[in-house]
Amino acid sequence: MKNYKLLGILILCIIGIVFGIIIYTQQTQDQQTQDSDNFGIPNDECEKPCLDPITPIRENPHWYLDLSMCKIIFSNITLRDNCYYEFALKEKGIFYCGSIENDVKRVGCFSALSSEINYLDCGKIKNNANLNECYTFFAVFNTDISICQNIDNGHIGSCYISFASNTNNSKICDRIRNIPNCYGYRGGDFPTNVCYKQNCYKTLDIE
Repeated sequence: MKNYKLLGILILCIIGIVFGIIIYTQQTQDQQTQDSDNFGIPNDECEKPCLDPITPIRENPHWYLDLSMCKIIFSNITLRDNCYYEFALKEKGIFYCGSIENDVKRVGCFSALSSEINYLDCGKIKNNANLNECYTFFAVFNTDISICQNIDNGHIGSCYISFASNTNNSKICDRIRNIPNCYGYRGGDFPTNVCYKQNCYKTLDIE
């Protein structure tokens, strides 16, 4: 009888060990699959930026494998913007600044690279509103109103407004073509028919 009990216990132990091996193997496979989804970067490293969004990328060389990781891994817009910002600084590429959604962060990115790049690099930005914003920034930064000429005529007024405001020069507003039936929508992707001239004078408190 004792032998049967010992045999039963031994069988249970063997079954437990087998199940343990199966579970461990499955967990290992799941981990490898997840790491593969993260471009081969272990999960603990993928989580670091979420824990410390201020210095997420520059201290971890893995993050330079592919810029697309910014968009794939970071569903959080703030973390994704930080990722694009870090790439812009590392690669000295204004194009990456144009992918930043937060307005303040994006302009800060332009500013961080302003002494290292040429304003012509703005042309690499695909988003039209951010493209215009880039040219506007460099026109004001370089105090060179001719840079505004790189902006489509329908939107060049926004550049003149910023330049006039920065230099406090109302004569710049006179350059803006007046549109009789304009409407005052500002922000986002500007429609062509917008009250740039009126807004320019209002910015300088001139009626």
